[in-house]
Amino acid sequence: MQISTELARFWALAFAAGLVHVVAPDHWVPASILSWQRRWAFARTGLFVIALHAVHLLLGFAIFYAFADILASIPSSRLFVFAFVLVSTVAVVRALRFGRIREVVRSGTDSFWGGVAVFSLLGPCESVIPVFVKGYQMGSGYLAPLIAFAAGTLIGAVSLTWFGQAIWRRPRLLPRGLGWFQERHKMIPLSASIAVGIMLLLRVS
Repeated sequence: MQISTELARFWALAFAAGLVHVVAPDHWVPASILSWQRRWAFARTGLFVIALHAVHLLLGFAIFYAFADILASIPSSRLFVFAFVLVSTVAVVRALRFGRIREVVRSGTDSFWGGVAVFSLLGPCESVIPVFVKGYQMGSGYLAPLIAFAAGTLIGAVSLTWFGQAIWRRPRLLPRGLGWFQERHKMIPLSASIAVGIMLLLRVS
């Protein structure tokens, strides 16, 4: 089967969007702190992050599927605006909620609620919804865009979590890093910038 250049480009951009969106701190900082607290090996951390983000992506797909008829009817010319408003708005909400990182830090090494707090900060993946809409409009279905986006997401999330897990082992870096991440006025422009980056990568106009 011959793949058109347009489809290949779209899948490449979906991969890049998945890679970029995990730069948002709520996608890797809580998991990196939890894995550091529990002294997990990198292999166990990687498996945890993969499972965590698999649920993250599936919840995003579930939201899309529940509103597929409405979302699929969005004109292609207005898809960029829809995607920009959706992802940027949720990015700001995520930034405001990030103060709950304290729940992860205070959970202790054996607390079940530490894992729950990590997942609650992550939540569903809204960034994948415009990818599904674009894939539907291009006739590529859902599977290929999901695989491309998921590949970027998992590579980025595992890499950043490993990075965080390594740097928290330096005693002076954890309090400084958390102090920066807990300042909401700094988190909002960072998250909004990531949202803009995702939209530029997708170019869903």
